[in-house]
Amino acid sequence: MNRIADPTFEELRRVKEEIQCFVAEVFYPASEHVKNYFINICKKVVLLKYLVRQHPSDYRYRAMLSDLCYLLNSIERGELRYYYLNVRSIIEQSMRIVADVEDTSTITNFELMEKVEVVKENVSHVRVVNIDIIHDEYRKACLYVHGNSNANMELAEYYINTFREPKNIEGLETKLNQLVLLLKSILSLMIISNSELADAAFHRRKSILRYLINDDAIVDYIISRDS
Repeated sequence: MNRIADPTFEELRRVKEEIQCFVAEVFYPASEHVKNYFINICKKVVLLKYLVRQHPSDYRYRAMLSDLCYLLNSIERGELRYYYLNVRSIIEQSMRIVADVEDTSTITNFELMEKVEVVKENVSHVRVVNIDIIHDEYRKACLYVHGNSNANMELAEYYINTFREPKNIEGLETKLNQLVLLLKSILSLMIISNSELADAAFHRRKSILRYLINDDAIVDYIISRDS
């Protein structure tokens, strides 16, 4: 990279430093391998911050950003149910964005996913986005939220288990790997289906977008539409 020619170099450096410092401070006990997952997830938090800054009046983007921050907090606190609640909400809001469905509109999840499939087919010449992981993770989240085995506990045991005892999420590394793949898929769809917003949010900042989304095909698509 030509540092002199790239006017966003300092901004990109600050973004990288912000993410690294956050992960080092909040998730310091984690291994370096697990921290890399958190860095990847935090990139998507920052990406959403840029989109929200460009379109602050859209509740769906603000809700996604909030849900993703709460999801990180649920991981830190070892709260598996809230982890899945936030995953479910992130998927629902992102699919409304992709399908251009307002947050106040009433629509079934089946109808929403059908609309997303249509969008995906329309952009399939640009790249193949993994829709299966969106279906799988949404189904998994719904099953956990509605069928939590903790519901069989006595009231006192349930309360203590939920609020008082710090826990580690079992199989966290596997969940983080799936979460990274999920976020990559839904944000790729969001950027492709809302390319004008993404282009405006990252105007003269394509190197930052490339770092945050970590997908050259997506960035090249945005650039090609702008040229």
